[in-house]
Amino acid sequence: MKCAAFILLLFVLIGFPVAPALSQPQIELDSESHNFGTSYPNQVLHHDFVFLNKGDKPLEILNVSTTCGCTAALLSATTILPSATGIASVTLVTGAPRIKKERATLTTNDPRRPKVALSVETDVRNMWLLTPKSSFIFTELPFDSQQTMELTLKQIDGEPFKVKAVSVKEPELSVKVGEPANNEIQIILTVNAGREKKVINDNVMVLTDYPKQPHIQIPVFGRIVGYIRFNRQRVFFGTMHPGEEKKIEVSAKLTDPNADPYSLKILDIQSEPNLITGTFLGMRGDGQLRIELTYKAPMEPGYQTGTITFKSNQESEPVSELPFSVLIRPKK
Repeated sequence: MKCAAFILLLFVLIGFPVAPALSQPQIELDSESHNFGTSYPNQVLHHDFVFLNKGDKPLEILNVSTTCGCTAALLSATTILPSATGIASVTLVTGAPRIKKERATLTTNDPRRPKVALSVETDVRNMWLLTPKSSFIFTELPFDSQQTMELTLKQIDGEPFKVKAVSVKEPELSVKVGEPANNEIQIILTVNAGREKKVINDNVMVLTDYPKQPHIQIPVFGRIVGYIRFNRQRVFFGTMHPGEEKKIEVSAKLTDPNADPYSLKILDIQSEPNLITGTFLGMRGDGQLRIELTYKAPMEPGYQTGTITFKSNQESEPVSELPFSVLIRPKK
């Protein structure tokens, strides 16, 4: 035993031959993340990540992938010789205002680091301020009515600017620009409601001469509800079985603030197909008329849609309609 220990110690002292390390590439980066700081919408930002091959075999960049289409990465070369450097150039398109973080991934032949993630980040800053609201919202628009709303637009740092053009798409909308004052400009939007019930979902497109963010998009939402407004835009009876009955309550009221809220009367309720009956439950204190709708499912399974027609005592809107739908499943 003592002899074996002595031989082992002797090998250590005189130097036992050690197998040489395997030759291999080795990627090394000074930094794997970069923060661009504050940026502006729709800017194109670039950053070069420099990496070194510290190994003794060529470093191969086998693939480059990014997290989304707004990030791109280009390589100076796909093969990096020992002691040489390469560059991965990452491009980021900022897009809308928000904190934006993206990533590019290098796939290499370095056995210790087959995947290298390079991250970039920026705080995309909105250069515009809208007051008193950030969008045009018209909750209820009676037939043949007109409503106008003004929003004040100003550059967030108080710099002067000019509005070169404004536009909208929906035919019920018109927009114009007020007179500038104190580096602020009024954007004036008018809705001219027709006699079609519809949802207005649009944007006011504003073009300015401010170079950092020349384009502004202001959301527009409104609903033309007619003179009679129901608390539902669609009645969905859910999932039913053939022959089953289900009841759902809806309410209706007049949208004209000058009208007598208690004058509304529903004279008749019909449906197409003829599967729904209506019962009046009375009127609430605020003038809303309560109506119970009963649907009796047919024997044929499937997804069914139709229209409920309400006849009223209102000359301005004698007939109102609500779409309905139901999914009929066979009994197990």
